[in-house]
Amino acid sequence: MDGICRRDDSPYTRDYCDEDNDLCRHVPEDVDGDGHASYRTGGDDCNDADVMMFPGNVEKCDPAGKNEDCDPTTVGRKDTDGDGYTDSACYNTGPDGKRIYDRTRH
Repeated sequence: MDGICRRDDSPYTRDYCDEDNDLCRHVPEDVDGDGHASYRTGGDDCNDADVMMFPGNVEKCDPAGKNEDCDPTTVGRKDTDGDGYTDSACYNTGPDGKRIYDRTRH
């Protein structure tokens, strides 16, 4: 390092000097603090405004269609009537606003 730490061009990173390691750091934003950077910074967080939505979180069957694990194909498992299929109340809302259901037998 030449002794000068320069900012990168991204408005979505926190730039700072790591003097202990003689490095410039450009850390992608994580607005909700869930440990996952937002999509717009190259991260994998599908909703950086919601701490309960991030890859690896447990998907729940909920009537709001919330995508807790950032995978629109998983909708949580609930089979109230015991027919082997996930309840129709379990869905995710896709980027286009349409509901995504799991119609496979479990």
